[in-house]
Amino acid sequence: MNLNIEQIVAEMRQKIASRPARDEDDFSESEYLELYPDVGNAIAAGTYRSGYEHWIRSGRAEGRRGRKRLAGNAARSSGAVAQGNSMPLLKSSSRALQDLRSRTIPPHLFDGIGEPTPLMNTARGRLGHALMRWMGKALWWYSYRLKQALESVAFTLNGVQAEQVRALEALQEDLRDLAARQADFAGRQADLAARQADLHKSAARLEALQQGLREIAAEQDGLRNTVSGFAKSMRETGTIHIPNLANRIAALGLYAQQTRAEMSLQERRLSLLLEEARKRTRESPGAPAPVAPELTNDCAGIYVDFEAAFRGTREEIRQKQSVYIPMLRDAGAGQQDQPVVDLGCGRGEWLELLRAEAMQASGVDSNESMIETCHSLGLNAARGDALSHLRGLPESSAGAVTAFHLVEHLPFDAVLALIDESVRVLRPGGILILETPNPGNILVGAQYFYLDPTHVRPLPSPMLRFFVEARGMCRVEIQELHPYPESLRVPEDGSELAKRFNDFFYGPRDYAVVAHRP
Repeated sequence: MNLNIEQIVAEMRQKIASRPARDEDDFSESEYLELYPDVGNAIAAGTYRSGYEHWIRSGRAEGRRGRKRLAGNAARSSGAVAQGNSMPLLKSSSRALQDLRSRTIPPHLFDGIGEPTPLMNTARGRLGHALMRWMGKALWWYSYRLKQALESVAFTLNGVQAEQVRALEALQEDLRDLAARQADFAGRQADLAARQADLHKSAARLEALQQGLREIAAEQDGLRNTVSGFAKSMRETGTIHIPNLANRIAALGLYAQQTRAEMSLQERRLSLLLEEARKRTRESPGAPAPVAPELTNDCAGIYVDFEAAFRGTREEIRQKQSVYIPMLRDAGAGQQDQPVVDLGCGRGEWLELLRAEAMQASGVDSNESMIETCHSLGLNAARGDALSHLRGLPESSAGAVTAFHLVEHLPFDAVLALIDESVRVLRPGGILILETPNPGNILVGAQYFYLDPTHVRPLPSPMLRFFVEARGMCRVEIQELHPYPESLRVPEDGSELAKRFNDFFYGPRDYAVVAHRP
């Protein structure tokens, strides 16, 4: 029987090419058996076992459809990225990766090369089987090389496919990171919009307060004109009755102080909102920097010895600070709901005195050695930055804020921020006490102030009083404290020059600004 192999292959190609192209489904098994009836008959007789494998190999339409699907997914994914949403691209890449992994060429695919087709129980089948077996033995060298070549191609294609799988996996990881960043960015945008709304509300509140101050100024001008008219009338008539004028002036002054305090709080809220907005715009989150440089562990330990040598003993310090106890009692501070907050509590002498007076108090200090000393005494003290600690407290939550010999260690902007936060934290009627060295004493301002290497600059009492009043506090007083002992003073004997000399050189070494929240 003459078999023309080239003619058979040409006929098979013609049959496959004549089949209409389909994009919806691949070859079905029934279509394949219809196209190759001999194979169908052999399968029905149970003598042909490789029809399904041949059917799978002939499914070239699946490859065409797969390429079209990948191209469509890529187009849709690029459009999704252009719109700022990476989730469709992530899903498409997952489908492409799954499809790519399923297309690995199995090693056993070429095991049948050089082997005869299964025996069919017909004369033609037996003859063809014998002929194929003889041709396989005669062309063993060709079948072996063909098998090697195909296995090499399959190995190369599988390697390329593995590289593509790794590239797709890396792309998926990048897409997941992009999706997470997009979600975080959307959250930041929503938070920023909320903060902008708060900023607008605070700005409107501040404008209303400024308008109230303008009205107060106008009313004060009217009162001045009224008083001038009353004074002129008194000069002309010798007497006049002014009902409730003192009460009206006092009430107006209190209202002005309350408005100034409220304006200070609003300005502080605005500055915090602006600062937070700038941080989020720059994407530089993090805790605020301390208001003053913290000492290293070695310096912190030796600074404790320095304070013990030059500031005085614990008993001396408690004796000096006891003058403030009546002020706290008058302000109602130290109760459970109106605790005392001590900034820069140091070795805890003030906290110890308050505990002895049955007052609720807590302290904060950046020196770890001093905090350990407070803890050894059972005092409520924490290590941290004073301004950061104040910022973490709720509004109107403290009855008193005290800071003994702290403000001279801070830069000027930090002093203003500390006053602002104290106004915010104090309840109405609460008391603020700021004690610091008195530069009005020449010996203090020229020598002893600079004995402490951590001091920044001396603060004259008129200056500190002005800024405390300007930030909204009322009933601001200056308490001059701790003059030199009489044994060091120059005998005056009625001499005005000796008195002035003693005032400048041996007068109060410290002073305190005592103010109340309106």
